[in-house]
Amino acid sequence: MAGAALYREQLVGGWAGRTHRPHLVARPADLAGLQQALAEAHATGRSVIAMGAGCSYADQIQNGQGVVIDCRGLAGVETWDPATGRLAVRAGTTLADILRLGLPSGWTLPGVPGSFMVTVGGAIANNVHGKDAHRFSFGRAVRAFDLMDADGRVTTVTRDGDTDLFRGVLGGMGLLGIVVAAELQLERIPSAWVEVETVRTFSLAESLEVFEHRSERDFALGWMNSLASGARQGEGVISFARWTERAEAVPAGRIDTALTVNERLFGLVPGAWVWRAGAPMLRAPGLRLTNAVYHLAAIRKGRAVVPFPDFYFLYNRINGLD
Repeated sequence: MAGAALYREQLVGGWAGRTHRPHLVARPADLAGLQQALAEAHATGRSVIAMGAGCSYADQIQNGQGVVIDCRGLAGVETWDPATGRLAVRAGTTLADILRLGLPSGWTLPGVPGSFMVTVGGAIANNVHGKDAHRFSFGRAVRAFDLMDADGRVTTVTRDGDTDLFRGVLGGMGLLGIVVAAELQLERIPSAWVEVETVRTFSLAESLEVFEHRSERDFALGWMNSLASGARQGEGVISFARWTERAEAVPAGRIDTALTVNERLFGLVPGAWVWRAGAPMLRAPGLRLTNAVYHLAAIRKGRAVVPFPDFYFLYNRINGLD
C-alpha cells in the first residue's frame, strides 16, 4: 500500500488470547501521525479500526482485510487540577496513569475495569465497567472528548452539546470516529484505602441474596462455581469493598508499585510462562479443583482494610496474558 512504511504486520487479538490474527498495524506517536495513518489507509480503500491497550476480551480490535491503528503513542496528561478533580488527557493515557495522580489526592475514576492498562480512548469506545458496575460505568467521568473523523478532522464533542453524538461515541466501539483526547471529572473519595469484606456462599440462591443485601457497597466481586452440582451449584466467594478513611495515607510508592505491571513472578519467572503453566487449572476438569481450593482458602478471609489497587487489580499481579 502507498506509504506502507507506517504499517507493520503483527498479530492482533483479544485479551483472552483465543483469536490472534495477523494485521497491518500503525503506531502513530502524535496527532499528525494518526492523520497520516488514516490517509494512507484510505488511499488504498482499507477500513480502519483504532486500538488501545488490547484489553478487550473479544475480537473487536480485529479488522479483517483492513488495518489497525494502535493509539497508545498518543498519551499524556495535559492538565490536572487536584482541587477539583478535573483532568484533560490524550486518548492513549492509561487508567493507571490517572489513578497515580488521583488516588494520593483523594480522587478516583468510576467504571474502572479489572486491568489498569486500559487506555482512555478504549475506555470511552467500550464504555467500560468494573466492580462498581451496579452503580456506574466509565462514561460517568467523561465531560468532553476530541473526535477525529474519517477525513482526519478533529471536533470537540461535549456532554451538554451534541448529545446524540456524545452518546453514540460512548460505547460506540470506535465506529463513529477515533477519540484522540478527553476531559474527565474524577470522583472524590475519603482516601485510597478500602474496607473489604469476603463472604463464602454455598448455593446460587445464597449468592444472589448476599449480593442483594450489600447492594449499597462501592464495589462487588464474585467468583461463582458453575461446575458444582446439586444444591451447591452457584456457590462462591464474594468480596465487597467500600471507600474508607484512615489517619495515614497510602504511600505514593505503594500505589505506584501496585499500578505497575509485574513482568516476572518473584522477579524471575516470565509472567507468560506462569499463565501458560496454569492454564489447565482454569479449564475443566482442572477448574473444579481450582474452585474447591479457592472456596476453601476463603475461610481465612473476613474483613480487612487494604489499598484500593491491592483489592481491585487481581489480573495485573502477573503480566503475560497478551
